[in-house]
Order: sequence, then C-alpha cells, then structure tokens
Amino acid sequence: MKSVFLSLKDHNDLSNYFGLTYKELAKVIYGTDDRYKYHHFQIPKKGGGHRDIHSPAKKLKAIQSQLKDVLYEIYQTRQSVHGFAIDRSIVTNAERHLDKKFIFNVDLSDFFG
Repeated sequence: MKSVFLSLKDHNDLSNYFGLTYKELAKVIYGTDDRYKYHHFQIPKKGGGHRDIHSPAKKLKAIQSQLKDVLYEIYQTRQSVHGFAIDRSIVTNAERHLDKKFIFNVDLSDFFG
C-alpha cells in the first residue's frame, strides 16, 4: 500500500488509488457543498452538556479511511506521541507519568472544531 501510494504521479493516479474516476473524486472533494460533506449531530456528555459530532458522508469517509491507513504506514510517530498512534493510547501516555512529582494536564476546548 505504501509503495503504491508513494508512486502516485498525478490526480488520475490518486483517484484510481481510491477506486474512483477523477470526476468522482473531484465531486466528493470540491463539488459537494460543505454542509453535505458531514452529518452534524449531538450526543450527551457524562458531565452534562453535549458533544458536537461531524460525521463524514459515506464516500468521503471511505476516502478518509483509506488515506488514514496509508498515512499510518508512511508516517513514523515519535515515541512521545500517544494520541491517534497505533498501539498507543491515553493509558500508555499515563503510564509514562506514574510516580512523577508534578503532572500538568490541559484540556483544549473545541480542539477538533
């Protein structure tokens, strides 16, 4: 998958990689109004309030998923990175901080907004 992706030369190669014609890919990315690319809904938070969810439309989600998989193969995360890294999580991050005298925890509001 990695070698195929890295050998892509132009927009036609890229669209073929996703199993689409260039016209189909362009329509998903450029030809669809932003309000139709994502479905918006809310789910309740444990502590009250709600969380806004923007879920991609089916075709866009398929493209993003395939792109995610190949980027995981290409990009090597640093040892200090735990978020959105394969075989790492909030737990592996916390383990590195056990028995530390101080821990500074920050929650960035609306980070993914």
